[in-house]
Amino acid sequence: MKKFKTSEFMFEVFSLIVIVIIVQGFYATVVRPQAAAVAASDAAQMAKDPNFAPARNFYIIIKDYEQEVCFMLALWSVAIMGYKGFSLRRGQSLLGADLLRLPEGMKILPEDSRDYARQVEALPDDMRGELLPRALMSGLHRFGATRNIQDVSSAIHDTCELEFGRLDAELAMVRYVAWAIPRHRLHRHRARHR
Repeated sequence: MKKFKTSEFMFEVFSLIVIVIIVQGFYATVVRPQAAAVAASDAAQMAKDPNFAPARNFYIIIKDYEQEVCFMLALWSVAIMGYKGFSLRRGQSLLGADLLRLPEGMKILPEDSRDYARQVEALPDDMRGELLPRALMSGLHRFGATRNIQDVSSAIHDTCELEFGRLDAELAMVRYVAWAIPRHRLHRHRARHR
């Protein structure tokens, strides 16, 4: 589980570093030189003709640092969503798999729970970190220890609640940014027009 989350964190950090390098390089080699050329051309036209109104230009619009950072964050969020989508598909593929390999109609006894837990433990590390195997492991261990189905249900429910809390905490940052950026722009807009 920790290895899975560490690899996710490392992906997020390295994808941010790569995206910053790529976007910064694109801005330094393409956007800012093009914007400077267009601005110089527009300035020359305005010097010749005082009634000249420069047309909007894509490079002029996106040349500032604020837009550059927006592109970086947008690409980073797309990379994270792609990683989460890949992880989600991997987790969904486990829902159709028979992890315990139980024959139809067979019941698990508390004495057998350790053997079935070994089957789940034998899964590859990346699969074992998904929600379904973790919930199965939690339920099997609880069943072997307490021999009580209600305790198994509580253990699986607690595992799912922990996952819900983790996902909600990850989304809290997105909610905060979605709330804070418009407020920041509003305050800056008001400060300019005072």
